[in-house]
Amino acid sequence: AGAGHRAFLIRTDGSHEELPSTGAVLGLFPVLDIATSDPIQLQPGEMIFLPTDGIEEARSTDGSLFGKERMLSELKGHQEIPVSTVIEQVFQSAQDFSGEHPQLDDMTAIALRRNAL
Repeated sequence: AGAGHRAFLIRTDGSHEELPSTGAVLGLFPVLDIATSDPIQLQPGEMIFLPTDGIEEARSTDGSLFGKERMLSELKGHQEIPVSTVIEQVFQSAQDFSGEHPQLDDMTAIALRRNAL
């Protein structure tokens, strides 16, 4: 289930599948039903990455957005490092891209990976 933010399935070959949000943003409505998506079977080494939009919307001093493609490029080759390090690398890359431009939104992410059996 996704409440207003999409997620990404990152495969071991570096390809990805976008997993759309299944509901509205949490906290906007007093009652909210969030549908669940179909189950996903993670293969060994695959990762689910759930970012907030603040990462993609990080801006450089010239107003350019960090964007989805830059974020996804940081997720390739993730199998050899802890997911906590993957998240730190994404955050650092977005912050480096932004330079002196102030952060306008939260940058939050959850990552989980299925380890090899």
